[in-house]
Amino acid sequence: MFDLNSSKAYSLHLLIVFILISSISYSTALNSISLWVYISFLAVTVKEYKRFFEEKIIVGFIGLGFFFLIAVISVRDLELDTIWFLLRLAPLILIPLLYSISGLKPISLEDWTIIISVSTLIAIILGLMNSIQFYNRPDEHFSFIHLPHTIYGNYHPIYFAMQLGLTIVLNIILLFKKKSIFISLSAITSFIFLIILGKRSAIVFTLLSIVMITFKRSNYKKAIITALLLSFLLLVLFIISPYNLWRINNIDQMGEGYERLIMLEASLDVLSNNPLFGVGTNNVYDILGEEYLKMNIEPPFYSNNPHSQVLYTLLMSGLIGLAFYISASSVLLYKIIRSKDHVMLISFLFLTAVSFTETILIRQAGIVLYSLSLSIIYFRHAIKKQDNH
Repeated sequence: MFDLNSSKAYSLHLLIVFILISSISYSTALNSISLWVYISFLAVTVKEYKRFFEEKIIVGFIGLGFFFLIAVISVRDLELDTIWFLLRLAPLILIPLLYSISGLKPISLEDWTIIISVSTLIAIILGLMNSIQFYNRPDEHFSFIHLPHTIYGNYHPIYFAMQLGLTIVLNIILLFKKKSIFISLSAITSFIFLIILGKRSAIVFTLLSIVMITFKRSNYKKAIITALLLSFLLLVLFIISPYNLWRINNIDQMGEGYERLIMLEASLDVLSNNPLFGVGTNNVYDILGEEYLKMNIEPPFYSNNPHSQVLYTLLMSGLIGLAFYISASSVLLYKIIRSKDHVMLISFLFLTAVSFTETILIRQAGIVLYSLSLSIIYFRHAIKKQDNH
């Protein structure tokens, strides 16, 4: 019989997770296949159903509440797109639930850090290759200003930024425990590419996470010094980036400076007509597009996505959906604080903070990063319990 706690089972677990995370930046099809392979792998390793009822399963409640709420509300416009959307959300429930009751030995924090660091470097390499290929096309040549738009290729920038931020946070945490040249280079490289991408919210919240880690592991004075040094590096890299200079120089009513206000105004107008139940899963983009036309904003205007998970949830499922979403998140946050697990707390706060300025749970990449990262980090303490037994 296959021993779920054997080194072979653990190695196989690491390999599948590595393929799942690495495929995000390469191919949506490959990522979808590896996602359901991983879910099936967890399902066949379920050993003790009694753990399903333990308090720690609260990790899955964010996905659980979000999933069933949308399922109920979407009945009024149940179409193929709605069913596909619900299926895409399923891993938010399945990964935490199956991971918690699996008989597999949970992945350690060190191994998870190495996996996400290597997969991030793969994403960076793929992005660089995409940029080189793009700039070698004379008929489509853009200036260096457009480097961020070529470097992430098929990998949506916010999810690339999320992965870079998580990689940096976990690298810093691991470096406080053990010195490693690879982890140091991974942290530095990821930080530089995070700046190049120019996703401001991810940059700021990564910086705050690093300060929190330093304060926890060291002292107040070192935390201040760390914050100042990183802020200086951030400022230098941000200012010398041609892309960011271009954004700063093109602030106008239809550009960088006001697009968030346009999104907010249009979203509030839509919400005023559908405050309780929202507009449903299929209608957010179309209705926002119609609202922009009323504001004399001609398409294409990229912000049919409200760029906020909170705002998107409010538009899609109304005040009821938002209350459910916030309640589930609050319960999880309370559980994390009670556990005094600073690694989980910082990771959760980073992802939650980014969700206020980006819709991180509407695409498969964000769902995989969110559910898998939090599950592995949260349940890693079970290793000690299994070892004791």
